[in-house]
Amino acid sequence: MGILTGTPLEIDEALIGQALRELPRPEEVRDVTYEAGEDSEGAPVIWIWVITDDDVNPSSDHIRRLTDYSTSIRDWLLDNGVKHWPHVRIHRYIPRVFKRA
Repeated sequence: MGILTGTPLEIDEALIGQALRELPRPEEVRDVTYEAGEDSEGAPVIWIWVITDDDVNPSSDHIRRLTDYSTSIRDWLLDNGVKHWPHVRIHRYIPRVFKRA
């Protein structure tokens, strides 16, 4: 899932895994991925993407569930000692289509 193993953010990766196991995932969420990165000032951060189905006209309940889930991930991590700021973003799932040559 993530790519933090073996980096200085390895402890944060364990916390992310625990958060994702403990927090109830809304049915709209297809997957959650993450990786180490840097913010605009070069500080180490964790980028977390909540992947959901593409919905051009989502209901207010749909948006609320995704927002609540994203916030709960961030809050859980901060409450449990994550060392690097978790940036949580919601992205739509886009299937990739590859053409053979």
